[in-house]
Amino acid sequence: MKNATTVLTPAALKRVDKHCLKQGRAELKDFERLCNTDFACEADALKALARFERTLWWTPSQGQF
Repeated sequence: MKNATTVLTPAALKRVDKHCLKQGRAELKDFERLCNTDFACEADALKALARFERTLWWTPSQGQF
């Protein structure tokens, strides 16, 4: 099987860039909200972090590198 290469037009690339930027900003906002949350215990914080990581679409978490 050969590797497929997709060539984007400049307009399509601009749309992809805009979408990725928007998604990244939304993920940052969600992360900031998580960081400003007070948790009753460490276990609750870790559960919230795991839930947050499952929502990431664009920004890789540390474990995904």
